[in-house]
Amino acid sequence: MIKVVKKILEKINLIGIAMMITAQAAFADSISSTKLATGTTNLIQDVTAWIIGLGSGVTILMVIYCLLRRNMADEMDHKKWQTRMIVSLISGVGIVVASGVIKALVSYYQ
Repeated sequence: MIKVVKKILEKINLIGIAMMITAQAAFADSISSTKLATGTTNLIQDVTAWIIGLGSGVTILMVIYCLLRRNMADEMDHKKWQTRMIVSLISGVGIVVASGVIKALVSYYQ
């Protein structure tokens, strides 16, 4: 049994060595010129543009909503709506900054 296993392993080794000796190098373009890479970078650029636009629009709408609710609220709710408005502004700025960073990183791949 052991002799049979050794013979099989020897044949596998010989086949592997023969494949390595006869292998030819394949010349291919870089991955950055493939359709997958260019399509992905174009998709990311388009999505970040949409995110910047939508993030800005939603932030403006949320701030307007918070201002309206703050003006209609009593003193206790006034502070809550003020903090909610500040959180909306910070979140909107974060969305725009994150999209800008992603767009800048993608621009390095071109």
